[in-house]
Amino acid sequence: MINHQKEYILLLLLPIYILAILVLSDPKLQGDEIRYVNHATNLTKGYFIDPDHPAIHVGPAYPLVLVPFIALDLPLIVPTLLNAILVFLGVRFFYRATRYYAENDNYALIAALCLGLYPPIFRWMPLLHYESLAVFLVCGFIYNFTMALNPNNKGNSPIVWSGVMLGSLMLTKYLFFYVTLCVLISLTCIWLWKKDTVLRQSLIIFVFSLIIFSPYLIYTYNLTGKPFLAGTNGGEVLYHRTTPYPSELGNWFESHYILTDDKNDTYFDLDQLRKNHREFYQKIENLSPIERDSAFKAVAIQNIKSNPAKYIKNSIANVGRFLFHYPFSYRAHSLQTFGYLLPNMFLITICLLCIYPAVRNLKSIPLSLLILLLLIIVYSSAICVLGGRGRHFIIVVPFILLFITFVTSNVIKISYRYSKE
Repeated sequence: MINHQKEYILLLLLPIYILAILVLSDPKLQGDEIRYVNHATNLTKGYFIDPDHPAIHVGPAYPLVLVPFIALDLPLIVPTLLNAILVFLGVRFFYRATRYYAENDNYALIAALCLGLYPPIFRWMPLLHYESLAVFLVCGFIYNFTMALNPNNKGNSPIVWSGVMLGSLMLTKYLFFYVTLCVLISLTCIWLWKKDTVLRQSLIIFVFSLIIFSPYLIYTYNLTGKPFLAGTNGGEVLYHRTTPYPSELGNWFESHYILTDDKNDTYFDLDQLRKNHREFYQKIENLSPIERDSAFKAVAIQNIKSNPAKYIKNSIANVGRFLFHYPFSYRAHSLQTFGYLLPNMFLITICLLCIYPAVRNLKSIPLSLLILLLLIIVYSSAICVLGGRGRHFIIVVPFILLFITFVTSNVIKISYRYSKE
């Protein structure tokens, strides 16, 4: 049974979120907000990507969320406030999922509050970005996946909803399409070796989520002529990840920073960045998005071959950006870095301390939790190979908190009891 009295405590988060959005939101669109609003506007006109210039940078899920607000010409603060509801519902899903793995409801409540008050969420919630929707979908998937694999579950509803949530997550951040494929292949190999009901249920869910994503994959194939291509900006990200220049650490830059002489308060010494890359950008500027993507990938591969040590250095820096939002090339860091650095150091340290007792008591960990951990490990590995930022780590936090909660409330107690005996 759900302890509604403790769940009501989570309601306190909603006014906090609303207040944060009202105080921190900026009426002027910035960065990716412009892209999401433009895509939502396109959808009101009957298309998502311009067929004459098929540049695919984002998935369609968040623009679809924005469509009703754009169609009704409502003030942009209205869909921004929707982010508060999405994050709150995500935290609520997470609390209910964690109750299944935690030794008691107190552990689940603490974990949910840690997620709900995670500082980077407050950085992105006041913006028209996908992070709030991703938190909702990730937590919704964790809850429904857990219930679907629960032996006491009698219906098919959690199976359907977990597939819908994961499929929608792919449509929000298309990297999860490739992540899901990798996990599906891995689970299939394990299932062929060890026929298990939980594994079979998991395979059904992952296949169903891919079916949900498949119409978008057909759409991108019709635009680009390339199968299994969910986006066209991966090559540019990898190009910057493999940069051979000593002054650069592998973080991605938007093309306008290179092709124009605009000044920016966030970055400094962009003249050096332009000196390093403008000639190549101008050379490929008139190519189609698909051709540009291929050109970026070709140079990236050559950079890795010719200077592997620099690529390793960039990769170490990229892991730092993913975990701690630091370091960045040509960037003057502010105190905002501590908003990622401090909570993530705390989370990662506790997570690392939990690994040893978890491995010692591996058989006590539910298979559903192990599958969830596999999913997020593959995602984190993919981010570390591509381009990482602190915002990408937000998706990882629910999985880490779930793992920490299970280990601290169950596994450590088991180990302590055995040592006493």
